[in-house]
Amino acid sequence: MTIQISDLSIYIGSRAVVSNLSMTVQDGERVGLIGASGSGKSMIIKAVLGLLPLHARVQGSITVDGAELVGLPDSQCAKLRGPYMAMIFQNPAQALNPVATIENNVLLPLAARGKLSGLSKGKKKNLAAKALESVGLNPSLADRYPHELSGGQAQRAAIAEAMMDNPRFIAADEPTTAVDTITQKRILDLLMSKVENSGASLLFVTHDFSVLSRIAQRCYVIDQGTLVDQGTITDLLSGHSSDTGQNEQDSRHPMTRKLVESAKELAL
Repeated sequence: MTIQISDLSIYIGSRAVVSNLSMTVQDGERVGLIGASGSGKSMIIKAVLGLLPLHARVQGSITVDGAELVGLPDSQCAKLRGPYMAMIFQNPAQALNPVATIENNVLLPLAARGKLSGLSKGKKKNLAAKALESVGLNPSLADRYPHELSGGQAQRAAIAEAMMDNPRFIAADEPTTAVDTITQKRILDLLMSKVENSGASLLFVTHDFSVLSRIAQRCYVIDQGTLVDQGTITDLLSGHSSDTGQNEQDSRHPMTRKLVESAKELAL
């Protein structure tokens, strides 16, 4: 699934939180969106997925495989997004229903689209068990509730839910921020495997280049709601970005350099 964003601006009241942003995620591509906290990253993916606050105002264009989303009624946007898009949140509590079992949470995408109709209880349990096993969780967790899982287990359950109906586009909003480094690596490896095996497009949001370097092929750098840099991960880490407005020795925007240096310091 190809996502094309052109001249996108997002306003909360009179304040522009994203300004004239253009970017593309090609079919099957893994793209990063990086910036400091409060830079507008989450607003961008929420705009793509139709999750912006009701009082937000959007200008510009967002197309999904050529179909325009901006300006469409919610019902028509829902059909375009429908089963084709999924989101993985920073906090799995935003994705998992706290009063539903892990089994019911994981099966929710299928249930919401009527795909469980007529299936026996045993077949539903088998579907949930396979989904949990695919993310490295013991099927015995199916009868538990989200609060009974560790943070890493809950995030893996959220990934299982997001991938349940084989989405063609996945937006991941800092999904490893709240976990330890060992769990972080497991989640990144899991997400990479899931995306590569499914052929889905991925937009991965983070503030950490060390995380992004493990999963994205190229990325966009955001600063105060504005696109300031873009390029492959290798080029941005080494100092040869596609922004030719900077000097020849290091073409990166100052924000890019700052984010890279921060990642290096944290790695020490």
